[in-house]
Amino acid sequence: MKKYLFVLAAVALLFACKKEEKTAAITVGVDEITYSSAVLKGKAVLGPTVSADWKVGFQYSTSPGIMPANSTTVEAADADAKYNYSVTIEGLTPETTYYFRAFIRENGQDTYGETKEFKTGSIPKGTVDLGIVFTREDGSTYHLFWAESNLCETGLCANPEDGGDYYAWGETEPYYEEGYSQENPCTHWRSRTAPAITGYNWASYKWCDGTDKIFKKYNLDSKYGAVDGLTELQRGEKPGETVDDAARAGLGGKWRTPTAAEWKALIAQCTSAWTYNYNGTGIPGMIVTSNVEGYKDKSIFLPAMGYRFNVKLADTRAYGYYMSSSIPTNAPNVMGGYVLHLEISSYNNSSIEVAARFRCNGYSIRPVTE
Repeated sequence: MKKYLFVLAAVALLFACKKEEKTAAITVGVDEITYSSAVLKGKAVLGPTVSADWKVGFQYSTSPGIMPANSTTVEAADADAKYNYSVTIEGLTPETTYYFRAFIRENGQDTYGETKEFKTGSIPKGTVDLGIVFTREDGSTYHLFWAESNLCETGLCANPEDGGDYYAWGETEPYYEEGYSQENPCTHWRSRTAPAITGYNWASYKWCDGTDKIFKKYNLDSKYGAVDGLTELQRGEKPGETVDDAARAGLGGKWRTPTAAEWKALIAQCTSAWTYNYNGTGIPGMIVTSNVEGYKDKSIFLPAMGYRFNVKLADTRAYGYYMSSSIPTNAPNVMGGYVLHLEISSYNNSSIEVAARFRCNGYSIRPVTE
């Protein structure tokens, strides 16, 4: 008898709770905050009778007292099976506090959730946002900030037209030249172990055995030695990882060398134009300007500094070779000794492409950060 009464009480309580449940909007929170965007998250609670005419979304404002008149309203495109939804808002002002609340609109009547707040980030110093958005494997997105200048051993170069130092792929220090000038570190090359190192070549390269036949790391083909399956430079982000990315080693934080995919996105979403005299400096190279709406006034300059092999500087003023952090994965015959780089050229006035080059050569690096 007691068990029976307990079941009846439980059923009665369930129906009582269901009967009292009302339509509500829940402001869950915010995620993926950048200097100009954020992802707002909400949830709808539907009452016992639901109209076919209902929508969900958010209102947001820089004013803590959110009202329709002083805020921006954005609707969510859809909600999942449990009525969770999210909206990405863009075009925000850096380093600014925003207030937001979820809403559910049923038959023209709005029900609001709790007001919450977040603050946008700041634009990393020395960077340009070209508006190119990338999607990670987990589905989250990020803006990539491109450095305004090339990498030197002392940090970022002072000016966009400065050439920077030259780096072999997967090495974090440049070589040096006898007579290297401390007064102008962005125009010379140097060696961390001179005079034993003879320049940029296979004999000096860190990740081989003195030839291009056997590689000690970053190898996908057994004919070149032990296979480790590494296709991107390590940056010390996981336990046991070394820092083989010169941009990460030299600048710290989230700075790194761009991936091949990021270079390809730059090509696809920007317009490139060759100049022989950037801003009157006499330095040739490529001006890369964004085609993304809202960012069409943003550009970076990639000076044509050629590359280093042995002690020679080749193709300067006609070509620029910019390192990517990626090795080829679809061409076994070049896996051992090649990596993917961005090439800029004076030919056709706007030639820019990702191509394969020897790892041991010395290349320019244009760092990026998130």
